[in-house]
Amino acid sequence: MSEQQPLKEYRPIFNRSYLKYLGFVVAIAIIFLSEKSPQPLAQPQLIAQAKSGLQQLQIDGLEQQRLLLSFSSSPALTGSEQKQRQLIYQALRKSVADSQYVNAVLWTFDRLEIELHWPPEQDISIADTLQQLVDNSYRYDTAATEKLIAAQYYLQSKQPQQLLLNSFNQSMASHYYAQGNLRQLLTRRPTALLFTAESDQSQLGAIIDRQLAALFPLPGPEFPKPVSWQAKQRILNARTGQNSFLSAVQLETLSNGQNQVELLSNFVLSRYLQERPDYRGLNFRLIHQPIYDGGYRLLIISSATKIAAPLLQQISSEIAVLSPAQIEDHLTQVKDQLLQQYQSLLEDPERLIKLYSKKHFYRLNTLSRSEYSAHLDTIDAEQISAQIRKLFGDNTISIRLQQR
Repeated sequence: MSEQQPLKEYRPIFNRSYLKYLGFVVAIAIIFLSEKSPQPLAQPQLIAQAKSGLQQLQIDGLEQQRLLLSFSSSPALTGSEQKQRQLIYQALRKSVADSQYVNAVLWTFDRLEIELHWPPEQDISIADTLQQLVDNSYRYDTAATEKLIAAQYYLQSKQPQQLLLNSFNQSMASHYYAQGNLRQLLTRRPTALLFTAESDQSQLGAIIDRQLAALFPLPGPEFPKPVSWQAKQRILNARTGQNSFLSAVQLETLSNGQNQVELLSNFVLSRYLQERPDYRGLNFRLIHQPIYDGGYRLLIISSATKIAAPLLQQISSEIAVLSPAQIEDHLTQVKDQLLQQYQSLLEDPERLIKLYSKKHFYRLNTLSRSEYSAHLDTIDAEQISAQIRKLFGDNTISIRLQQR
């Protein structure tokens, strides 16, 4: 009988002693990946040797060329300015339907945006297109429309919140130059953003640049320097039993970071006030209104019934000492909501193009989701509570509407 050979030593294909280190390695990898720099979005690029300041961005799958022109516009603040702005804006929107290449117009406080679309195989005359848009708008600028807008403005201005806003806007009107007519508005060079298909290799950018430079020889206007506010208090008499209150504070110089802090503070304060049981029955309206690279934010408190003066004092006193701990949970939830909304915006090509145009006008980069999330992560409850407290600080404008 042959001698039995001894069994060979068992050697596993994988040394299981390494498994105890696997979790540690994975954790390190997660930390490394989570801390890498946020990935930016592609940004528009200045056309080579551009004379008009035209910038271009190529987007994959874009079916039509798009040009967005943003003209700097003074805010309409007085009653007559608001009615005139509404009249012209309404006529412009109706005129869009008569235009072959104008897709939309948008008129905010400080800019008039005109969006042009045309097929890649066609040429476009920007001068003729804008001329037609303005000329056609006059057909809708009628005396009957003007009377209707005036009547609507009169009825709206009797509402308590609108009375406060009108009074506030009137006090701001002296800070800005009054706007001329529409033709004058369109004489100065706009910020121009051209979107083309990713596969487009034409010289379209240079062609559009030459048109813009010839059409707008004057340079684009600089943003006016913001005037520092002076603290003001005013009381308006109301004919009803309703009391309302407005408190406004000036925005700081516009930037991606600072703008986000101020905007977040409005959302957080709104959530905080709406959940306070002592304030049930009250309506809180918070407005964040950039104008050029400044602007304002304000809080309006109103109710269907009379608001006792001590209650308004209680609210202002509470906000003036609001601590970070009181708003921490609200801040977390608001950040999550804003991030979801921003992700939804980025996934919509039409809204994303508009965002690019808006940021380009204000001379800011358009942020990717990761960049936006990183910005939110840098904002803490102490910064937010400090911004909220400014609404009842020393340099505010406050207006109270009370019964005679």
